[in-house]
Amino acid sequence: MKNSKGQALIEFVIILPVIILLIMSIVDFANIISNKYSLENDLDTVVKLYQNNDNIDEFINKNNETITYQQDNKYLTVTLSKDVTVTTPILNNVLGKKYKLSVSRVIVNYEQ
Repeated sequence: MKNSKGQALIEFVIILPVIILLIMSIVDFANIISNKYSLENDLDTVVKLYQNNDNIDEFINKNNETITYQQDNKYLTVTLSKDVTVTTPILNNVLGKKYKLSVSRVIVNYEQ
């Protein structure tokens, strides 16, 4: 009977990079989802600040986010966006090093 310890080692060395990339991809996707939920919560805060006529720019600069407004006759669309760094090598090629997240909310335009 032959010794199969060397075969198991070779199989492990072949599978290990795939497992590491899979775990890193899961961590990157979890980071993107977490940042998206955080961005949605920040958008809630921005909408409340807008409705109370408070200073939004200070809040946006503190969180490294960008804000855009699109004004309609009756409604205002507020969009927050943020770049999230992707660290997994293969996901860098697919998503890019910086993945741009954005969330929008349509509210009644009070400034008319």
